[in-house]
Amino acid sequence: MLQHPESAGRVAAFYRWRPNINTDHHEQSAEATFFFMPGIQSRNNPLTPPDNQGLTAEIGKYHQKYLNAIGSLYFTEESYDDFYVGKGSSFPDIHGSIGILFEQAGVKGHLKETAGMFLSFPFAIRNQFTVSLSTLKQGWQ
Repeated sequence: MLQHPESAGRVAAFYRWRPNINTDHHEQSAEATFFFMPGIQSRNNPLTPPDNQGLTAEIGKYHQKYLNAIGSLYFTEESYDDFYVGKGSSFPDIHGSIGILFEQAGVKGHLKETAGMFLSFPFAIRNQFTVSLSTLKQGWQ
């Protein structure tokens, strides 16, 4: 898990900071919409406290509200999992934080044509920024 300098640095920063919520932002296939945790419920690491998934789902209600407000499509609990603890969203879960994975439909440039629509880089930034705000809002509650 820590063979790359970036991963070692990320984990060292995590231990110094010990955040309550740790987000992990990525891109997925351009044919998808937007994903946020929780993932597939049957694929959680047994070391993850059960309350962690409940808190992740509560924070997800804020993501839904914020993404609905800007008209973005999304999905949750249908894909991705929290089993491998080396992931940026799973590692925090077993260390006292709430790790949340975000997967934006990948633009891979400024504008990408997908089935039925054009996907733009500003659109992708808007989604990632929006869920960052919803995470902060819930974190202050």
